[in-house]
Amino acid sequence: MQAVKVIGIAAAVIGAGLLSAGLAAVGALAVAIKHASEDMRNWERWNDNDDRGA
Repeated sequence: MQAVKVIGIAAAVIGAGLLSAGLAAVGALAVAIKHASEDMRNWERWNDNDDRGA
């Protein structure tokens, strides 16, 4: 019974770590996309080819 408890706790800790790593990766990807789109808007504005109609 003790082994089952230890395995359960280990599985919970590993699962929490994987969930945390996954959320961090998704957050990093979202930040990268936001900055890339912002850089592209700035590049278009600087080169006078901003075709967004604004």
